Amino acid sequence: RLVEAMLRCGAVFVATDLSDDARGPSPLRIPAPRYEKWRQALAQAQQDPHTFYARQCVYDRHLRLSWREDLKRSRDGPSKNFVADERVMFGLSDSAVHDPWLEWGDLKWVVDEYSKSKDALAALMQRELEGHCLSETQPRSLGLKLQKGKERWSSSALRQCFYWDGGSCTEHTDYGAVTMQDCSSAGLEGFIDGAWQSIQPPPGCMVIFAGDMLERLTNGRVQALLHRVVIKPDQPSDDECLEPGARKGGVHRARLKGNARKPNLACRQSHVIFLQPDNDSVIVPLARFRSSDGRSDLPPVRYGNWHREKVNTKLLEVPPLSLAAPSPVASGEAGAEATPAAAPAATRRSRRRSGRVAAARPTTPAAAPAATWHGRRLIGRAPLARPGAARGA
Repeated sequence: RLVEAMLRCGAVFVATDLSDDARGPSPLRIPAPRYEKWRQALAQAQQDPHTFYARQCVYDRHLRLSWREDLKRSRDGPSKNFVADERVMFGLSDSAVHDPWLEWGDLKWVVDEYSKSKDALAALMQRELEGHCLSETQPRSLGLKLQKGKERWSSSALRQCFYWDGGSCTEHTDYGAVTMQDCSSAGLEGFIDGAWQSIQPPPGCMVIFAGDMLERLTNGRVQALLHRVVIKPDQPSDDECLEPGARKGGVHRARLKGNARKPNLACRQSHVIFLQPDNDSVIVPLARFRSSDGRSDLPPVRYGNWHREKVNTKLLEVPPLSLAAPSPVASGEAGAEATPAAAPAATRRSRRRSGRVAAARPTTPAAAPAATWHGRRLIGRAPLARPGAARGA
């Protein structure tokens, strides 16, 4: 039913609790996002970066804070001049969730929230698509993997986005199969029937919309939703968020606006789960959607190649980081910009891979660099000490 519903405009609303589905009892349940906890995490990154970046999961960039994306560029191509979207976001990749060595500490709720949402969305898509995949025989194809229940959706990801008065996310389509989004206020728009229309789910619902891979699976019958986010000046404000001027100075220059509400501040959080196939999955149109002669069928793609090309296009190309000697920070306030510092003494552990033994973790604390990359832009911060405990303990 999901595919048939998306034939209309590429988007549907679903109840956050799917356990009482009309087709019978189901274990599916989509948890409500913890917007207050995300707001507190952003506040700590701004006001107390030493504590925030001292966590192993943040220091090693498994949980990333960034703002340098131009999503319209992923659609128009690298010839488009880079203009960063007006938002900041936390990002989490599926691989980080399954790293047995990674310590999340008081941010364990991030992993739990993502895992429950992703598992619920994956189970929903498995249930909705497996009936369309009964005739699939091509090795490594997404259709065959769904038929056999072997697709892990291991390229999936989470984004927690923050927008303010005048914030935006330029028009684009998402790279994966489907995207599930919940938001604290309006702002999402889809290009439907030749015009931009607001997509705001009713209370108790989230929106699921089609991505590039569902369009390819259905041979173009379901169109990937072209969408954007526009925050209007007169939009009601969310609770606490960033000052409007923070978008020009970077995350570490931002200031929380405090308890007083400002009528000209329109702030929005969005909680986004991207359901994306395994890197080695080949996405080819399903048999029931192919043309009789095959000439008009969309060509197959390997998802890992597709995703890499799109990600590289949306980010600004920058020169390599120069590991020059550090210079003193001009200002003593937290988050002041710093000159790039020497590389840290301890290197990161190599990720565990099939058939290989992971490199040993360092057993002594190492000083963090005075600067690091976030979304391919240099964010300065004062040096901080790594946690004292051994990382492999």
